[in-house]
Amino acid sequence: MFDQFTKQFENAYAPVNDLVSLNVKAAEQLAKQQAALFTGMINDGVAHAQNLSNQKDISAVAVAQKEYAEGVQEKLTAAAKDAYSVMTGTQEQAGELLKGAFTVK
Repeated sequence: MFDQFTKQFENAYAPVNDLVSLNVKAAEQLAKQQAALFTGMINDGVAHAQNLSNQKDISAVAVAQKEYAEGVQEKLTAAAKDAYSVMTGTQEQAGELLKGAFTVK
């Protein structure tokens, strides 16, 4: 009797465990993406500061500033798309998991 109760309990909470592991995986992916973005932004900022110190006239500074701003915009856009992709994929997987969990067998 106790074994049967234990097995039913495990079966009932299996979807919860799967959902938790799915969320952990998504959080890990997002953390890696954010770490890569932050590292890239710091490196780009340092390179930009070095580049600015080498410029001789204001027009060259303006061009360097524009190029840096465009690079930042591209990185942020790509990071947002990557994060959206992870979240969308996780949402779809969670939906399928919950659909299967609540299907009457």
